[in-house]
This record gives sequence, C-alpha cells and structure tokens, in this order.
Amino acid sequence: MAKKSFFDERTVPAIKRLKMRKAGTQRGLVNRIVGLDPGEEALEISCQIVPGRFHQKGATGAEAARKAYKHGNYLALSHGRTKTEALQDERLPHEIRREDFDELLGGMKEQEVNHLGYSFKPVQGSDKVKRLVPFAWILEGTKLFTYASQNTGGISVKRYDDAARVELEGTNVMTTVPARGAKKSRYNIRVGGVPVFDVESKNAIWTTFSTTYSEGKMPEHNMWTFGYKFKDDAEQSRSLILYPHDVAAELGVTASYLVNEHNTVPWDMNPFAKPSEFAADFYRKLSNNVIVRDPSIKRKDGLRKPNIAERSILLARLVSKHGHDETMFWQAGRDARLSDYDWSIPGSD
Repeated sequence: MAKKSFFDERTVPAIKRLKMRKAGTQRGLVNRIVGLDPGEEALEISCQIVPGRFHQKGATGAEAARKAYKHGNYLALSHGRTKTEALQDERLPHEIRREDFDELLGGMKEQEVNHLGYSFKPVQGSDKVKRLVPFAWILEGTKLFTYASQNTGGISVKRYDDAARVELEGTNVMTTVPARGAKKSRYNIRVGGVPVFDVESKNAIWTTFSTTYSEGKMPEHNMWTFGYKFKDDAEQSRSLILYPHDVAAELGVTASYLVNEHNTVPWDMNPFAKPSEFAADFYRKLSNNVIVRDPSIKRKDGLRKPNIAERSILLARLVSKHGHDETMFWQAGRDARLSDYDWSIPGSD
C-alpha cells in the first residue's frame, strides 16, 4: 500500500548506502541506536530481538513477530483492580506509568527487557476486556496526530458532554482521523470513556477507553492481529490491541478540550503515554537508520526493516535505560508540541 509522503521512511537499499555499523549482540543496542548520526550512519542488527520461544516450530521471523505481538509480555499497569480501588487511587495515569515503568523495566538488564508495551483493564461497566498498548503504536499514533495537525487542519472532534451520566461514565466523542495510505478515506472513530470532569470518578473512567469505527472500516494495522496462526495458539479472547488511529484520535480529543475550554482533565487522564522528543528521535532512527538481518526472508541480501514487535521491544529497552520521564512523558519547555514533532527522514530535503 502506497503511503502519503509524510509517512515515508528510508528503504533498505537507501539505508545500506549509509555508513554501516554492525551489532551482533543485544547488549548495548539502545546506546548504539541513540548514538547514530541519523543523516550519515546506519546499524545492521544480526542478533535475534524477538524472544526465542516465538521462533519455535520453524516459524519465520514475520510469524515469530506476529505471535510475540499478540502473546508477548505487556506490563500490566498497577491501577486499582476494582472500581472502589481505582476511585481511591489519586494517581494520574502518567504517574502510574512512571512508577510501573521505572520500577519494573528500570530494574532489568537492557537485553532482558522483552516487553512490547503495557496493558490496562476497565474497572467499571460490563466491558472487562484488557487493553494492550504496543510502544511502537504510541509513536506511530503521535506521528499520525502530527500529520493531521500540520496537513489537514487537525483531527475533527464532535463532543457529547451533555449526555446523561457523563460525570460517572465519561463522554463519547466522534472524531475523524486521516489515513496513512495515499487516496484512502478518513476513519470516523467514536472514542468512549473520556473523563471530562475533575471529579473522583475520572480515576475509574479512563480505564474504560474504547473506540468504534464506523461502517466496519478498520485501519490496515489490523493485519497484525489476524493471520499467521499457529496450531497451538490460544487466542487472547479477553484482550484488545489498541492502534495508532486510537492514539491519534485520543490526542485529537485532548487537544480539543485544551484549546477550546482550557480543560486539562482529558489530557491528564489520557491512557496513552505521550512520547518525548528524545523517544521520537529514537523511533525515527529505528525507522530510517536500522536494518535487521533475517535468514527467513526472501531478499537476496537477507535484510529488512525492524518489524513492529522489534520496534516495540527496543522502545521498551529505551524506557528501561533512560526512564519514563525521559522517554514516555511529554514535558513543556523541554519538548516541542506534539503537533510540531519532526518525523521527516533525517538528512532529506
């Protein structure tokens, strides 16, 4: 599928033309990627990033990555497990993430971190499906939000704050999010579970975040959820992977409340981490300066771009090494506005 030029990345041949460095071990990968000159240098990784247990039974690299994506490690956030516990927990979502990321990921050796993201679970209502948030999709969703802000006048938002029980259950917001693909129509997405009032109930509402796509239209990323089944797969029927369009839609919602009402509650209670510029620059290098040697692919040179599972794991290792506040926390005065982040190919005109 052809992408809009904003989402272009260096191809494998273009990366190979850069000054190539090589990494045959997982130790120190984060520092090696951080240290790359994005306009001049590249890194070829020949070690296996996705855990070995997903490579069993002759799985290709793509199959192992998809299985890890669905069944790999997601750090469960320590929010209250019941509505009562959640209401008593006064921590904002980013404070919960800070404690959990720094305590659990920060205490591990870099090469032992194999998490793909984090998870949270609704504590009120009939929906008890766990939400899985891959780190790579946070960055891709932020990129999509930047694109919408810079090229389409932003993500359109229609709010329903006057509906009954909004204070207790959150509001529903209709959004329109651009597609990444060229000539593809926008996605109409209803975002549910948005806290808008600064009351105790917000501490439970944010865990109920949900999205509904109109007319059955779903983004292309869903290919990562389906296909490449293994005979022994036990489907995680009680889990739901959230995607870049979900992240972008929620950022559009929070921006609307901030700009139009100076209401910070949706921003503060956003279930998605907001990446720093440092994390965004790291992801740009993953996208444009890193290639992986994979003997299972058909390319003559055996090289490919890092897949979503590998990108997510390497982002988790970035968090482990540098901490939550330096990576998965947007800070005014240090970082540009999310709508102004630079996602271009480094060194390109």
